[in-house]
Amino acid sequence: GSQAATQGVANCLADDTDSVRSSAARALGLLGDTRAIDPLADVLAEDDADEARASAAWALNQIGTQRAMEIAAEYTDDRAYVVQVEAEKAAGV
Repeated sequence: GSQAATQGVANCLADDTDSVRSSAARALGLLGDTRAIDPLADVLAEDDADEARASAAWALNQIGTQRAMEIAAEYTDDRAYVVQVEAEKAAGV
């Protein structure tokens, strides 16, 4: 749970394997380091894998700052149901 691990875990968000990116996003949420907000926002906006995007939204919810929640809440109308669910949690729906 060390925040010193944040950069190494964030680097895994660029991995070729969907499940690795998803796991990295979840790990960043558990770490709770606010430096992960921007990389997680990038995954949520740009990743092709819904699993990774949903994990990024979940992680933003776990970080829980106003900024993180606002970013996640922007996806309540997302194409993927699993992303919508996390966005709705962030939006308080």
